[in-house]
Formats: sequence, C-alpha cells, structure tokens
Amino acid sequence: GAAADAHGRVRIDWLAAMVWTVVASIVVSIVANIVWGVVGERRAPRGSNAPDERDREISRMGERVGNAFHVLAGIGAIALCALEAAPFWIANVLFAGFAVSAVVGTVARVIAYRRGLV
Repeated sequence: GAAADAHGRVRIDWLAAMVWTVVASIVVSIVANIVWGVVGERRAPRGSNAPDERDREISRMGERVGNAFHVLAGIGAIALCALEAAPFWIANVLFAGFAVSAVVGTVARVIAYRRGLV
C-alpha cells in the first residue's frame, strides 16, 4: 500500500509488484518460447529446423549484444548505490536493463537473419 512519510512524500510498496513483474516476465518468456517452437515445428518441413553454423553465430551475436545492456544496467546500479539512491531506483535500473537486453538482443538476431552477419 501507500503511506506518507514525515515529509509528506508518498511511500509505495514496490517490492511485491517488482517480484510479480519479474516472475510474470519469466513465465511469459517460457510460454512464448514453447508456443514459438511448436508453431515453428509445425510449419517447417521435417528436419529443417536443426540449427546450422549460421544460426549458432547469430545466436551468439544476439547474446553479446544483449549482454552489453546487462553490463550497462549493472554499472548504472553500482552508480546509484554509490550515490545512495533508493532501492526502488536501483531495482528499476536492473529490471529495465534485463528487459532492454532481451528486446535488443532479439531485434539484433532478427536483423542478422534479414541482413546477414557483418
């Protein structure tokens, strides 16, 4: 719930919402991967979904791009800790880093499939 502190600022209980958001993100990711795998397997000719060297390279490249945002989020969280920021902001920087990492890594993979590896 929300309650005002001694200075009249509203304090929000964010921890439960953050935990539920993280858990929901994990569940949605797992379900989406399962659905994507089933749909892709049904639409492709038998045996054509086996990853080849290009697939593995694109996957590695997408991971590297995504991991860069994990690092940036970690550096941001360390900077916020050094500035003695509220845990709310530190947690949000980390969560945003994970979310941006997943999106950017996926977009990088799609671009690599469309344009090829550079």
